[in-house]
Formats: sequence, structure tokens, C-alpha cells
Amino acid sequence: MNFFESQDTARSNTKKLVLLFALAVAAIIIGVYVVVVVVGVWSGFEREIGYQAWQPELFALVAFVTIFIVLVGSTYKTLSLRRGGSAVARTLGGVLIQPDTQDPLQRRLLNIVEEMAIASGIQVPDVYLLQHESGINAFAAGYTPADAVIGVTQGCIEQLSRDELQGVIAHEFSHIFNGDMRLNIRLMGILHGILVIALIGYSLVRGFSYSTQTVSSRSREKNSGGMLIFLGIGLMAIGYIGVFFGKLIKSAVSRQREFLADASAVQFTRNPDGIAGALKKIGGFDLGSTVLSPGAEEASHMFFGNALRGSISHLFSTHPPLTERIKRIDPSFDGDFYIFKFATEGRISKFPGEYAQKEDVYQFNYSSEYHPHESKAELSATTEDVISKIGAPSSNHLSYASSLLWALPETLKDMAHNKLGAKCIVYLLLLDQSPEIRDKQLETLFLSESKEVVSTIQNIYSTYAKLGEEFRLPLLDLSIPALKQLTESEYLKFQTELVNLIHSDGKVSLFEFVLVRILLHSVEVNFNISNDYQEKHTDINSILHELQIVYSALAHFGHLDHEELGINAFAAAARKTDTSGRISYLRPEEFTLDQVDAALTELAHCSHPLKEIIIAGATESISSDGKVTINEGELLRAVCESLDVPLPPFLPGQNV
Repeated sequence: MNFFESQDTARSNTKKLVLLFALAVAAIIIGVYVVVVVVGVWSGFEREIGYQAWQPELFALVAFVTIFIVLVGSTYKTLSLRRGGSAVARTLGGVLIQPDTQDPLQRRLLNIVEEMAIASGIQVPDVYLLQHESGINAFAAGYTPADAVIGVTQGCIEQLSRDELQGVIAHEFSHIFNGDMRLNIRLMGILHGILVIALIGYSLVRGFSYSTQTVSSRSREKNSGGMLIFLGIGLMAIGYIGVFFGKLIKSAVSRQREFLADASAVQFTRNPDGIAGALKKIGGFDLGSTVLSPGAEEASHMFFGNALRGSISHLFSTHPPLTERIKRIDPSFDGDFYIFKFATEGRISKFPGEYAQKEDVYQFNYSSEYHPHESKAELSATTEDVISKIGAPSSNHLSYASSLLWALPETLKDMAHNKLGAKCIVYLLLLDQSPEIRDKQLETLFLSESKEVVSTIQNIYSTYAKLGEEFRLPLLDLSIPALKQLTESEYLKFQTELVNLIHSDGKVSLFEFVLVRILLHSVEVNFNISNDYQEKHTDINSILHELQIVYSALAHFGHLDHEELGINAFAAAARKTDTSGRISYLRPEEFTLDQVDAALTELAHCSHPLKEIIIAGATESISSDGKVTINEGELLRAVCESLDVPLPPFLPGQNV
């Protein structure tokens, strides 16, 4: 199953969940109606109106009120989670790990996340630490890769080796790629709506239990209080019946997705001992994967391991049994966790500083086969290769990312991890190679930025200039978490500086467009709390205008000095998407980069099957002449980023 099929499967599961929850709400309505009728009989109200078991008007009223309460509860919860992954992490008590942290365990974790993000072709996600959770667990949350976060417990970073932690993080990256995150976060909202019924019942019981202790003990008041308590108990029972069915649905979906994520983690790291070792340690650890946060119940389906203890039966578990998960990875496992219990208990006390060593950073799966600073300017790729690798990075991609990060100067890596340095990195990426133009850009920057920023850029430029083009987007990706720390006013000022810097030479280059497009898509999600994830296009005929602009831009920028090759590239893209004859090549003077930007924004609202067709056409365009330049690869990355599609980097000397 490729990325797009996984996304479509997740979307299909969402539709099934909506239907099943609609049935659950219908059952709740019937239950509430029965309780109301029984309370009416108890109170003697039926003597005034004449007793009837079936009262259509009363049923309609109960249905309206119940649906209203569920919708209000679900809407409230969904709105509270509108900021995506960060909202979920904070609900669970997570604290953002600062990109420039010097804590050795936290630094090791961030290194792993950075490595995997670059290997996957997505921005580096924010990482949250559940500091007061000693169990071994982790989660991924968000609507899209742009607002995704990784969360880990303190026990996870303390108890696991680097290989094991990498296996866990690879598992969570799989949830980002497979469309599980959006399904999971929507599930939280729907479940909360049903839970509200139970909460109202609890409030009635608690409120009227208290009131009966403070008012006179006349029989009518006792009868009224007892009636309301019965109503409250009835609503609690009905509400939790809804939650019961919700758990069953959540568990059924989550279990299968966990197996898929385990398999994807093995494929990504090519190290089954990593994730298998983490699962074995969970089985041998006294606290296992338990999460004590009050929010763990509603987010239980998001975690790496079963976050809840004391389930009545496996029917309620959001995860497959540990032994079954381990045996699928390590068939030789005999189910005995005893040895792992002692290994876990002894490791931290015996090796408290194991991960503080500098040489441990980016060490896993390092291969001298890849040397980013010596790679060729032209790469090779086929459309089939690109589509198959989207959302499915391999161990070769991980090796490449590790190697690239090793080759990146420490000074630049350190700069990317703080707000000021991250801004300087972006400015560096925009500086022209021509000394005259670069001096003019620095003069423009000097008028509005601090002297510290300008002097930092001047001092580091010679180091940056020695790097190859393939370092540009990874440097930007490393800077994203720090740039997300900017306040909205700081970011708007930074955005203005970028525009001034880009236009200081009177033109906008392809890379400048790519950088701004990726930057805006990655950082602005932090401030735009009304993110629009609506799917508006399922038919290619509704996006012909946008395809014409994007394919023309790809063809032109891929063949700046050979218009005929550009026309051929456009034709190849049109054929691949079955749009030949319906769209025609636009010359550079017939479109602007602003139009390209607007077209990409509109294409983001396409269905995933349609996105697959779009990217297939885009890839066909840039590879039509049998080679892919760094610039073409960067432009394709911008297209994929705009569509929330993770494109792994092109590997030097081989197909992706």
C-alpha cells in the first residue's frame, strides 16, 4: 500500500467511523427517551397527560436535545484541537523541547527526529516531552505533516537505547505518513461529544445529591430529588454505553494501524531489533507503557503502546498484545519478558551518562557510500520510483540524511537551533553568489535588522558558501522548529524582511520562490488557527487551470535555456495526467510566480488519488530528459510540501 492508498484508506475509515458513531448516537437517543419516559412514570406526570409508551413529539424533542448536546460537545473539543498536534500534546501535559536544548537525552531525541525528518522529506516536527510520565510511550499528533508533533514520555528517553528510541520514532513517523493522525484527532472530538451525555448525568447526580442534604426533607422534595438522581444515573449509563462502543470502534481501527506502523518502522530503519527491543522493554518494565495523564483515556489510540492499565478485556485495548507485535518482528521471541525486566531496571543506574557523548549523535546506520558535499548536480529518477517512495522512506534515505548531517558544520547546526540563528540561516539561503548583489542585500538587511544579525551572517557566510546546493533545504528544515518559536509580531516582521531581501536585486529566483513557499507552509500553520483541510476537488477537470500553470512553471524552470525541451516536458506531464489537448504550455511571460503560488494553494484541496496524479505529472515533467537537477528536485519538493505529501530526498548516483 503506497502513501496515497494509505491516506485513502484512512479517509475511508473516517467515513465508517462517522456512520458507526451516528448509529451510537441513535442508540443513545433511544436510551435517553426510555429514561425520560420512566422518569415521567415515576413522577406521576403520565397521569396528567395519559400514559403512552410511544410519544412521537417527546421522542423528537429528546432526539433534538441529544443531537444538539453531542454536536456542541464534539464541536467544542474539535475547536480546542484546531491547532493540531501541539494542542493534543499540551492536553496530555507535554512540554515543548527547545531546539537548542543541551540536555543529553533530549538532544539525542531531537537528533533522531531531525535525521528522520530529512530522510522523509518533511519539515522537522516539534517534539514534546511528557516529563512526569515514567512509562515507556510516544505518540504522533496533528492534521498534516505541517502541524504534526512527536510526543514522548520521560521514561521513553530514559529507558531506551538509541536504536530502540529510533525504532519508536520511526513508528510514529509512519503514523504521520499513513493518514492516521487526522483520523485519530477527529476521533477525539467525536468521542468527547458522546462523553458529554455521561458528564451531564454525573453533574445531575452530584448536584442533586448535595441539594437533598441542604433542603427540608418533605416527601415531594425527596421524590423530586430521587427522580433527578435517577435521571442522572440513567444519562451516565447511556453516555458510557456510547463511549463503550466508541472504544470498540477506536480499538478495531487502531490495532491494524499499529501493525502497519511497526512494519514501516522496520523498513525505514532496517533494524528490527530497535523497535522489537523497545516493545520487549515495555513488557519487562514495571510501569510498561502506562500514561497517567487524565487525557490519556481519550488519546489512548494515539500512543505507541497501550497507555491504559486494567482493561477489563482485550476487547477494549487500542493496541494488539505485545507478544503478537513482537513475534511479527522477531519470530524467535518466546514471550518471556523476565530477562528484559532486569535489563531495563539496571541500565539507567549503571550508565547514567551513556547518551551525553558527542560521538553518539547521528551515528546509527552511517554509510560512507554517501558524501553529500561531493554529490553530482544531476540525479536520476522515474515517476514510478518517486511515487513508490512518497511516505515510505528507506534505510538508504536514513543513511543519506545521517551522512548529510554529519557533514554539516556544527556552527550552522547550532545556529539552526535558536530563533536568532534560524533567521540568519534563512537570510544566508537567500544571499546571492554575486558579491555586488550580496552587498546590496546586506545593506537592505542592515536597515531593519539588528547589527548582531548582519555581523553573524557576514562571519558565517564563508562557511556556508562551501556547501553544495543539496544542503539548502535540509538547513531550512532544521531551522523550522526554532522559527516556530517566533511570536506572531516577530514572524510578520521577519516575513517583511524576507520580501525586502528577495526583491532587493529586482527579481525572484526559483530557489527564492521554493524557500518562501516551504517556509510559509511550515511556519504559518503556527499562527493560522483556522486551517482549512477541506477536500474540494475530486475531478481533474476542476483543476485544469491550476495544472496548466504548475506544469508550465516546472517545464520552464527545469529547462531555462531550452524552450523546446520545456515544451516537451510540459507535454509529458499532460500525457501522464491524461490532460493532453485540454491544457497548453504557458510561456514565462504568460504566468507569474504569484499565480503558481495561488495554484499550489488550490491544489492542496484535492483528494489524495488526485494528488497522486498531480505529482506523477510533475515528476514526469522534471525527469522527461532523463535527469533531475537539484533545482528541479527542490521545486518538486515545494509542490509536494504544498500538497502535504512527504517526498524523500533524491539520492546521489541512483534512483530515489
